[in-house]
Amino acid sequence: EDLERQARQLAHRLGLEYWPRRGRPLDPAQAGPGRAFLVVERAGLAVHAGGRRIVYHPGMAVHRVRALREGHPDPMVEAMGLTGGEQVLDATLGLGSDALVAAFAVGPRGRVTGLEKVAALAALVEAGLASYPWRDPALAEAARRIEVRAADHRAFLAACPPGSFDVVYFD
Repeated sequence: EDLERQARQLAHRLGLEYWPRRGRPLDPAQAGPGRAFLVVERAGLAVHAGGRRIVYHPGMAVHRVRALREGHPDPMVEAMGLTGGEQVLDATLGLGSDALVAAFAVGPRGRVTGLEKVAALAALVEAGLASYPWRDPALAEAARRIEVRAADHRAFLAACPPGSFDVVYFD
């Protein structure tokens, strides 16, 4: 019942259709070609698409942040010129690995806003950043500094006043 309530609330918040499974397996034909299911599971959120199950994972961000701490350069951080305190827009968030590295690099005075056009993926990343079992407190803190927005970068940028961000990043 709790998972069903969570799923209903999430579907309502995201403007998605809610489909109760009631123990039935997912039927990809229900979603249609090129579409996906956002599933509330006991372990958290998952996106099911094209026969694949996608869950949040920080990917290489963990290793990249470790390297930064050890004094090694990160090509993205160097290209952005991040030294601390910057306002960064990751216009193509995906699973948020680059946003996590940027959030670490900008430190507590900075902020990172991540845009993901696919609402289900944005919800997955937002929930993952909040609930991932971080072993490194600095990564957990960096994850909290990322604001995830379900938005297309074209419309979002058109609505931003000049100077809203120090860096706009596209990957």
